[in-house]
Amino acid sequence: MVWLYIVLGGFGLILLIAGVLMLVFRNKKKERCTVQSTAKVCDVKVKQEKDDEPVVYCPIYEYEYEGKEYKTEDSKEYKKMPKKGKKITIYINPEKPKEYFVKSFAKTMTSIVFIALGAILAVMAVVLYFTMGV
Repeated sequence: MVWLYIVLGGFGLILLIAGVLMLVFRNKKKERCTVQSTAKVCDVKVKQEKDDEPVVYCPIYEYEYEGKEYKTEDSKEYKKMPKKGKKITIYINPEKPKEYFVKSFAKTMTSIVFIALGAILAVMAVVLYFTMGV
């Protein structure tokens, strides 16, 4: 029965650490990307790993910084095809203009869910260990 507490607690800690790391890396990127700009969807890359998997779409953004144009593919995959020409607000890293940051409630929420779920599982494992006994 002890193995169950270890697995439950271990999985909880992994989720907790992953959530914290996601938040830390996202906040570091947010600190680096300080120049607000507008990017436009200029193209959409269609991806499908295998025939039995759903198709996902990755927008390719085009934006200008200090007179130079940049094109970059979004790392996020969407289930719906983004419309070409759609404009979004981005924040550019002035030292590396290829790096940008998009404010996203969903990405922040994912980190928070990982942290909360990980903490709940870890606490549950400890509580079960001490209440149920070895």
